[in-house]
Amino acid sequence: MARIMRAHLFAFLLALACAPAAAAGPDIFQGFETSPTEHGFYEIQSKDRDRGGDGRVTLAARAREGKQALKLTTRVGDSFVHGSNRWERTDIATSADAVGGKPGQYWWWANSILLPDDFHMPRGGEEGYVLMDWHDDCSMRRVPVARGQAPVNLIVATRDGWPTLQLRAYGGDPADRTGQEQRVVIDPEPRKNVWYDFVHEVRWASDSHGLYRLWMRRGDERAYRLVFERVDRPTLWAGCEVYLKLANYHGPYGVPSSVLHDRIVRGKRPQDVALAPLDDR
Repeated sequence: MARIMRAHLFAFLLALACAPAAAAGPDIFQGFETSPTEHGFYEIQSKDRDRGGDGRVTLAARAREGKQALKLTTRVGDSFVHGSNRWERTDIATSADAVGGKPGQYWWWANSILLPDDFHMPRGGEEGYVLMDWHDDCSMRRVPVARGQAPVNLIVATRDGWPTLQLRAYGGDPADRTGQEQRVVIDPEPRKNVWYDFVHEVRWASDSHGLYRLWMRRGDERAYRLVFERVDRPTLWAGCEVYLKLANYHGPYGVPSSVLHDRIVRGKRPQDVALAPLDDR
C-alpha cells in the first residue's frame, strides 16, 4: 500500500512539474480601437450632463499602439463639470472594483499620453493640468480628506513661470493636511507631439506598506527611466479606495485644449505591460 501511495504521489508531482505555466501577459489591455469608453469600462465626466457631447470624447487616428487613441477635448466654458468648479474638465473614469484599487493589492500598470498641437501649454501663473490620476472614493464613503488631493496625480504644472511634467502623491490619515505629500518633476520641459510612455509599480496601502514607482519613456527611447519612487509610505487615504481617471482637467484658459491617451495596461509583472526594458532601479 505504501509503495502504491508513493507511486501516486510521484505521478502527481511529475504531472505538476510538466504542466504548462500560467499564461503570461496583461489581464487588462485597452487600446481604444473601437470605443472611447471601452464598451462601458469607463464613464464620461464632461459637459452636457456628463455625456461628452460636441466631440469632446472621441477616437483619434494617432495611436501609440494599434490604429486609434482616445482624445479628450475641453471647450471654453467647460467648467462646473462633475465637481470641477471653475476648472474645465473632460475626463473618463472607472471604478475601484474594475481596476483593483483596494488596500493590499499589487499591480504593474502602463499608459501612454501625447500632448497634441491643440494642447494649451500653461505659462506664467496659469494653474496647469491633471492628465491622469488615481482618484480616491472618499466622498462616496463620506470620509473627509483635509488635503483634498487624489492619492496619485500625473500633472502639468508651472514652476517659475514654465510648464513642467510632475507626479504628486499623498495618503495616510485623511485628517493630516500634509498627506505625506511628495512632488517630483519628471520632465522639466514637456514636449508636444511626443508619446510619453509610463510604467507604474503600485501596492495600495494607507500605511507604511504602500509602494509607488514610476518609469517614463519619451518617444522611441531605448528604455524607461525610473523617475519617481515612494517606498514604505501610504498610497491611499485610510478608509478609501482608488479608481483610474484619464483626464483633461485644467484651469480656464479661454481656449479649447486636447489630450491623447492610449495603451492602458495592467499585469502582474513589468514585462506584461512595458514596451521596452526598464532601467536599473
